[in-house]
Amino acid sequence: FEYIDLLPDPRGISCYYAYNHSDSLPSYVSREGDWHHVAVTWTAANSGLTEIYKDGLKIISTMTGKTAPLKKGGALMLGAEQDCYGGCLDKGQGFNGEMDEVRVWKVARSQDDILKHMRDSEGLDNHPDLAAYWKLNDPIDNGAGTPVAKDFSGRGNDLVLATMPKYSSQTIS
Repeated sequence: FEYIDLLPDPRGISCYYAYNHSDSLPSYVSREGDWHHVAVTWTAANSGLTEIYKDGLKIISTMTGKTAPLKKGGALMLGAEQDCYGGCLDKGQGFNGEMDEVRVWKVARSQDDILKHMRDSEGLDNHPDLAAYWKLNDPIDNGAGTPVAKDFSGRGNDLVLATMPKYSSQTIS
């Protein structure tokens, strides 16, 4: 874990360094330092249609081929992509930045829905399709000394923000 965001990093060995000094980033990746609204939708219909919106505008659409509904009891990872459950992380695929206002919906949102709510949260309290809504403001204490982000959806899906890291036998070159 010491190599994830090692700063300062004069030898260039951290994930942070690898991400910010790569010459092969996709064209939709930006390092300008501005805030953006990003929405990702997925539905089992239409061969696993996945769409990504940046600031309310669709920038990519693809079919994943995954058409089974998501099973309960899984894990949601924000800011990274897993190639296997519980690990297999690629340092070049991690998000390096700040995150705010994370919402998880039970249904794929339309572009009109995304545009309507990307800058405000009016009317989202106890919305029937909102599964979780973390503002990621000041964490609360869950009683065990662990900070959590309160779920504002009304569903009680508080998000644990800090846990003890688990051992991983991954080599980071």
